[in-house]
Amino acid sequence: MFGWAISPVTGGRDFIAMDIPTHRVWRSRLNPCFSLRNLTSLVPILMGKVQVFVQKLREEAGNDKFFGVLFPLYKKTVDLSFDIIMRAAL
Repeated sequence: MFGWAISPVTGGRDFIAMDIPTHRVWRSRLNPCFSLRNLTSLVPILMGKVQVFVQKLREEAGNDKFFGVLFPLYKKTVDLSFDIIMRAAL
């Protein structure tokens, strides 16, 4: 349905623009990666990444009931997302 919109960007090599038979092949190959068992096995590793993220936020937030300086969350959350995706993929 949305293949027309995304095909110019991806050249048709994405799940949205693929034809149904090709989509089914790739979906069956990738399904094990998203199984409950596989994702559950990644939780301890991912929580380690989140703990590092939380520690960085606490360092920036200030201490002793005083606020720290205002800081942007964007870069920190992008870094966390990238770390989690790469750790899960590798």
